[in-house]
Amino acid sequence: VALPRAPMRGPPSGLWLGTWAKFLLGWRLGPYVPTPPHVVASMLRLAELSPGDVLYDLGCGDGRVCVAACSDELGGSRQDVRAVGFELDPRLAAEARRYVEDVNLGGAVEIREEDALGADLGDATVVALYLSENGNRKLMPSLAKLRAGARVVTFTFPLCDRMRPTKSKKVDGISLYMYRKGSTGANSWVGPQGEDYIVDLVRA
Repeated sequence: VALPRAPMRGPPSGLWLGTWAKFLLGWRLGPYVPTPPHVVASMLRLAELSPGDVLYDLGCGDGRVCVAACSDELGGSRQDVRAVGFELDPRLAAEARRYVEDVNLGGAVEIREEDALGADLGDATVVALYLSENGNRKLMPSLAKLRAGARVVTFTFPLCDRMRPTKSKKVDGISLYMYRKGSTGANSWVGPQGEDYIVDLVRA
C-alpha cells in the first residue's frame, strides 16, 4: 500500500473551524481532521485492499485515502483499484479534486460533492470511515446493503457496540476496526473467528 503524497496546496483558511461548527450543529457526520499518512496505509492494509476493489471514502476530506488506494508503491497510478470520495463541503471537495489532478489519478479517483448519507454503495467493495460515533450510526442502514464480502474500515470509532469487528489493530494507540459483510443475509457480518452473526444495523 502506497503512502499518499501530501496535497500540493493547503486547505482553505478557516476550514477546520468551519467543519467543526457544522458537525456540532448536526450538519456533518464528522469534522474535518486529516488522517496521518501512515494511518491511511494501515487502514488500507487492514481492509485487505486487493486488485479489482472499489473503495468508497464517506467524508473524504482532501481525498488522501482515495489517492493512497489508487497509488502504487512508487507513487504512480495502479490500474486495478478505483476509488470514489464523498465530501459535502464544497471547498474540501474542490481541494480533493485538485489533489487528484496533481497526482494524475483522474482516471481512477472520482470525488463527488454529495452527502454520504445519500451514497449508493452498490459498487463498493471497501468503505473507509473516519467520522464520529453518531456519524457511523447514521450510516448503518446504508452499510447493511453492502454486498457479501465487502469490508468497512473505520479509524477511532467502531460502527456500534453491538458489532464484533472481523479484525482490529492499534496505530499510535488509537484503534482501527475492520468489519466484513457476511453471506447469510442482509444483516449478517463476519466475526473475529470467521463466524457469521446477525445484527440489525437499521435499529443499531
